[in-house]
Amino acid sequence: AGPATVIIHGEHGGRSVFEYSTAREVVKDFAGPAGWLVTLPCCGRSFPKKAQSARPGGDAVERAAADGSWIEVQTTLAAFPPGAGVAQWWGRDGPAHGGVVPYASAEGVPGVPGEVRLRARADGARFPPKVLFV
Repeated sequence: AGPATVIIHGEHGGRSVFEYSTAREVVKDFAGPAGWLVTLPCCGRSFPKKAQSARPGGDAVERAAADGSWIEVQTTLAAFPPGAGVAQWWGRDGPAHGGVVPYASAEGVPGVPGEVRLRARADGARFPPKVLFV
């Protein structure tokens, strides 16, 4: 899977948000325990050496309407309950600097497996122009 984000919890309680390029499940063997192997894009940041834990951070936004009325997210419908809901979003500065947008519906993107379109409510709710993850 990927790209998406992962939140890494550091040695002294700090946390950092990283965008990763791929993730795959691994089985226990002579090299280490079972878990997930997460890789970062080439030549950028690296994970902290004394990371304590990691958890999923969010799904990447692939496309957005210029007026903010909808976004298309790389995920599955299982990630969003049917009908209306609230999507937490963020940009480059991470989840602490994002917000929420109420959406009216979540639906699969026709002809694009693995993507979901979230439509903002008609009451003026809009996704911001620089949203990267939900």
